[in-house]
Amino acid sequence: MLLTLPRHQAGIVFLDPPYSQEREYAAALEVLAEAPPALVVAQHSVRFTPADAYGALARIKIVRQGDNALSFYAPRPSP
Repeated sequence: MLLTLPRHQAGIVFLDPPYSQEREYAAALEVLAEAPPALVVAQHSVRFTPADAYGALARIKIVRQGDNALSFYAPRPSP
């Protein structure tokens, strides 16, 4: 997956790696941060919270429901 991410362009990206592979979240978000889409939504366990930011992507919202959570990331505003 990580090798093909840079080849695909999308306005919205939904990430849902297996919850046990927590390192995949950081790896995918770091690749996406190099050319950030307008929105990235990462679904994850409520017992794991990805970082607040990855390069040019910053978390703008987190929604928890039951055992799942959604972290929403968007490009950081330019200074």
